[in-house]
Amino acid sequence: MKSLVSFLASAWIVAFPLSAFACGSRRLEAQATFSEQIPHENHVQRLYESTESDYHFPGYEDFRGLYESIFEPSAVKISMRAVTADGELMGASTLYYSQGALFLTEDVPYSNREFRNFSTIDGNLYTWKSGEANGDILTRYTADTFEQLLYSIDPSGVKRSIYNQYLTFQYLSQFPDEPVPADTSFTTVETEAYSTLELVEPIGPIRGLRIESAPLWLQALVIDSDFCGDSACPDAETMFIEVDSPIVIESIPPAVQVLPEAIEFEPASANETALCHMVYL
Repeated sequence: MKSLVSFLASAWIVAFPLSAFACGSRRLEAQATFSEQIPHENHVQRLYESTESDYHFPGYEDFRGLYESIFEPSAVKISMRAVTADGELMGASTLYYSQGALFLTEDVPYSNREFRNFSTIDGNLYTWKSGEANGDILTRYTADTFEQLLYSIDPSGVKRSIYNQYLTFQYLSQFPDEPVPADTSFTTVETEAYSTLELVEPIGPIRGLRIESAPLWLQALVIDSDFCGDSACPDAETMFIEVDSPIVIESIPPAVQVLPEAIEFEPASANETALCHMVYL
């Protein structure tokens, strides 16, 4: 039991976003080379296998269905947005994904943060910030769109970490003599559509997680609105960073697979990949 507690506590810490990769570092180069050598379908299979670990407790098996809802269809559309508790829209974007091809575009400008768009076209990965005139052509590796997809719907694995931590508490409640692996605990608020796991002690700006339970989908992070850190922040205390469950489509629409004419793209440095724009521990 103690080894289980230690493992789960470590999983929470590792996934929390504290620092970024340094582009061009040996660590990034090594990871990029490693990713290049592994086909996309192998990464998907590894993800599936991660739901069959020895640390298997009630609820964790639902992750397999969550991943399959993304990777099994020929193509999916995932809508995302930031909203206040009062329903005020703070920005919206859409992600399209199909067997390794990814398109992530801003639909309504986010007032609380800069947004980075991504498009995979003709074997290249293009990226640009909304509102800027210049964009980059990144070195594209086999797995970078796979990583970018997971990061886009769950930055740095924070939502998965919160849910894993919640399952840990649920599991350990069967063993009252065992220590809880963290000082954080949860209260659960149920509605017809969602279950909200509220952290009794918020972690930084994060107050909790909203989920759809059948089938499992980690639908939204609940955060303090102060986290956006500028004058455009809403007056409401709470914001939701929402990611809708995937909608199955036949293919990515042709109109999405066109780069904006107003953006001038130039090749980035050889060491710059999608990983440079993801923040991990």
